[in-house]
Amino acid sequence: MAQVGGRGRQVQIVCVAIVLLVAASLFDAPPSSASEGSATPTDSKSSADPEREPEEPDPVEPAESQEPDDKPGGKVIYLTFDDGPWAGHTRRVLELLDEYDAKATFFQVGGEAAARPELTRAVVAPGHALGSHTWNHKDLRKLSRRAVSHQITRTSAVLGRISGRPITCLRPPYGAKNARVMSVIRSKKLAMKLWDIDPRDWKKPGASVIARRVISKAHPGAVVLMHDGGGNRSQSVKALKRILQALTTKGYRFEMLPGC
Repeated sequence: MAQVGGRGRQVQIVCVAIVLLVAASLFDAPPSSASEGSATPTDSKSSADPEREPEEPDPVEPAESQEPDDKPGGKVIYLTFDDGPWAGHTRRVLELLDEYDAKATFFQVGGEAAARPELTRAVVAPGHALGSHTWNHKDLRKLSRRAVSHQITRTSAVLGRISGRPITCLRPPYGAKNARVMSVIRSKKLAMKLWDIDPRDWKKPGASVIARRVISKAHPGAVVLMHDGGGNRSQSVKALKRILQALTTKGYRFEMLPGC
């Protein structure tokens, strides 16, 4: 009987040990697939790109000008205008430029030019330069090589037909570029033109703020980014008058970008 009782206690000890091992394995088990999956929507949402307003794109910053600072012949500023042509604003910009005997470069959106060809002709008639800003202002980095090529080719064809001039330069929307975009631009034999003064006029901070940002950073050879299209540019127009007045007083003159 004593031996049977001993065996019973041994069996009990073994059973307890097994129970403890099973319990420990449960505590060490990895999380279930359901708990892993529940984190996925949160992670995906946090990495999603915010939507932009079409009228107020945010340029890649800073987009460095490809023009050298030292220009022959004194103090030269290169005024450039993006996103046009636009009813009302483009003509007012042209009037101000004419008032100060200033020349500028207009990077036009192909779709806008096709809709308002008379404004494109109004830009080139007094001798301003015309460049491509693609067909509908897409971020070229997000497009296939074929789509990038189509954006550029279509715009150059329309601008060339309207203006009667070959298109030789391009400004990618937002200044956004990568190796694929640069390769396509080179294949089209176009010169890419960026900027080095961005007053962020598209944010509409007020005409005085826009003007101050340009005037305070002005230097010989500077390329200034402004907008005559893509939305209400009345602040940009008012700022342009102040910019022309102040920089003319400082001895600057305004010319077209070389190569355009």
